[in-house]
Amino acid sequence: MLQRLCSIDWKFKLILVGAIAVGSVAGWQVGRQQLVTLLAIDTHTGTLQWFQPLKSVDEVYSRGAIAAGGTVILESAESSTPDQRFDTYRLQAFATQTGKQLWTQQLNAPAGDEMSGFGYFLAANSIIDLQPTALYLQAGEELRSLDPTTGEQRWTIDRPWFNTRPMADLWIALGIAATEQKLAVLQLNPQPQQIQILDAATGNILQQTPVPSTDVMTNFSRMKPTHDHVVTAGPLQAEDDSLDNDDQSTVTAYSMDTGQVRFRAQFRSHINNLQTTASTLQLSTDRVYAEQPDRQVDGQVIALDSQTGQILWQQSQSQLECFSFYSTWQVDAQSVYLNCNRRRNGEDSSTIVALSAQTGQTQWQSLISSNWHSRHVPIAISDRQLLTFRQVRQDDRNQIQAVALDRQTGAMLWTVALFDRRYVDTFRSRVAIDGDRVFILDAVPRWQLWLLQLNRRWYLKRSIARKDNTIQLTRSLFTSRDKPVSIKGKATNEC
Repeated sequence: MLQRLCSIDWKFKLILVGAIAVGSVAGWQVGRQQLVTLLAIDTHTGTLQWFQPLKSVDEVYSRGAIAAGGTVILESAESSTPDQRFDTYRLQAFATQTGKQLWTQQLNAPAGDEMSGFGYFLAANSIIDLQPTALYLQAGEELRSLDPTTGEQRWTIDRPWFNTRPMADLWIALGIAATEQKLAVLQLNPQPQQIQILDAATGNILQQTPVPSTDVMTNFSRMKPTHDHVVTAGPLQAEDDSLDNDDQSTVTAYSMDTGQVRFRAQFRSHINNLQTTASTLQLSTDRVYAEQPDRQVDGQVIALDSQTGQILWQQSQSQLECFSFYSTWQVDAQSVYLNCNRRRNGEDSSTIVALSAQTGQTQWQSLISSNWHSRHVPIAISDRQLLTFRQVRQDDRNQIQAVALDRQTGAMLWTVALFDRRYVDTFRSRVAIDGDRVFILDAVPRWQLWLLQLNRRWYLKRSIARKDNTIQLTRSLFTSRDKPVSIKGKATNEC
């Protein structure tokens, strides 16, 4: 064999070596290409359960997945050609346990109006809610109910998508609030605007109540259901459609049975988040800046009785020692979970703070990043875990990680290193949980996907871990576990 190789003409040898080199470079370039990939990770162990590659990162925009009842729903904007950027809106459904695609639908720009960005506009502004047996979607001038396992349309109603009245030059998307039996919507047409309670199975109107034009109930996520009423929150609006000068907001509860107002409460600040449980309403307000000190108002976390609207407790940013906590926090029946930025010497940090939903007292705190904080990273909660994201630095490396904390103690359970931050650290990004799976979008290189197709355990992105105020590489290929550090006199974990 060696003699044969030696007898080959040197020109042919040169061509052969060059072809191998070019092929290797081309293969490496292809292998480095990133594909948007939906990852399903076990919430208890942090191990990969399945993955679903989609398209190149340059061709896909998405806020992330939602999940319920054994189905994962992913909406995205895709580019049909390099010249038509994000011109297609796509909706896809996958089985939570296997990752099998159940169905897909797409909307293209109207004929003669193939504008770039059509799909992006729909994906960025859609109103979507997934219940165990129904998917509600508004990405246009109609609200649709779909079967989440088949994509079959059950019913549709005409409904304006945005409140387009001139209100400080803002367009506000109309919210919805769904339970398994009923759906509450704000309907602007016909006038006067109304809160309508619809039958979830048919879309028929069960109750409708006129809403004063001086109340704005139409913010992106400021419309939430409880077991027996729907709660809305938004800034007060003056008769001339301008925002109130005092930056006041109102919270209103409507009965799901009668449509009548149960209570109304007003606050001096804009409400940036609203969450509901069976017994309490949790909301947060923005800090109000003013030249006169007596007119300045600190940002607040406020708990209301869900039946009466009476304030149960409130905690200010100053009391919590939070420079900011923004609007990505979550609640369950026992706790309110905040991602608190405790800025020190001009450097941001991320501390997850758990407050009692009933009293507002601090239950535990976990420092997850000592030199980074983002206002966009989402929080999700499962039966036992809290899931969020952090950035960890080592020398000149920055790594984004998914992290899981114990909901009872704040101890870190596991971390998963991601390849890219664009789908978990962007405006209104989402992370979804259903059962024992958390669903995360990442931009994964082709070489890693090739390895995962051979063996699901061959995930080679290694987590950089924080431990005792130092950073080290963990031994695990996929997950790392940081031990909580006990600080005497404080219920605090450093992870």
